[in-house]
Amino acid sequence: MSDVPVIEPIYIRKLRSSLNETLMDEYRVLYVMAQSRKVLELEKPYRPGCMYLYCCWPLHVELSKKGTRDLMDVFDTPETVGDFQQQREPDSRLNELISFSAFRRDFKVFLLDYSLPTDVVDDDERWHDFLFLYSDLVVESPLCYSPTPPFKHIKNIEVQTFAADRLQDDRPPAAILWRITPLVGKPYCRAYGYPDLSEENERHFWIGE
Repeated sequence: MSDVPVIEPIYIRKLRSSLNETLMDEYRVLYVMAQSRKVLELEKPYRPGCMYLYCCWPLHVELSKKGTRDLMDVFDTPETVGDFQQQREPDSRLNELISFSAFRRDFKVFLLDYSLPTDVVDDDERWHDFLFLYSDLVVESPLCYSPTPPFKHIKNIEVQTFAADRLQDDRPPAAILWRITPLVGKPYCRAYGYPDLSEENERHFWIGE
C-alpha cells in the first residue's frame, strides 16, 4: 500500500487559504463563493443544492442548469403556492432552501466534507459579518429562475437580498426576499432576516414605519 500523501487540488488549497483569513470585504467573500462553486462543480459526486445556489448568485443573475430545476421544483406544488400566498409557514422541505439558516447549514456541511475551516459558520459574529457582506454583494442583482420546460404552477422565481442599513443598530440585519410568480394570479413574497428581528423592527425594516 502506497504511503504517498494525497495531494490536495489547488482550488481547495486556495479556498482553505482564503477561509483562514478574515473575510472583511466583498472581494474576499466573492472569491470564497467562486472557489466553493468550483469545488462543487469539479468534485464528485456533484450535489446541487442550497449551497450551490448561493455560490452561483454573485456570479450570475439567472439560473438554468438541470440541478437548479431539481432544487426549485419544491416550489411547484399547490400547497407551496397556498402557504406563500397566505403567509403560512412553508413545509419543512421548502424551509430547507429558503432561509439563511439553510445556507449556513449547507455551507458548514460543505466545509466539513473537504476538511476546510468552519469558523465563518460556527461563530455567530463572523457569520453575521459574512452574511452582511454577501448581501451587499448581490443586493442589486436579484437572482431569477424561469423553468424550461415550464412548471405546472410557477412561472418564475426571484430571490433578492437586502443589507439593512434602515435600522440604526450596531449590527444591522441582512434579509432575503423570495418572490414567486404563479402561472395564474398575482406574485407573492416571503421574507427572512438574520438575526431575527423584533416585530416592530421587522415592520420598520420592510415597510419603513
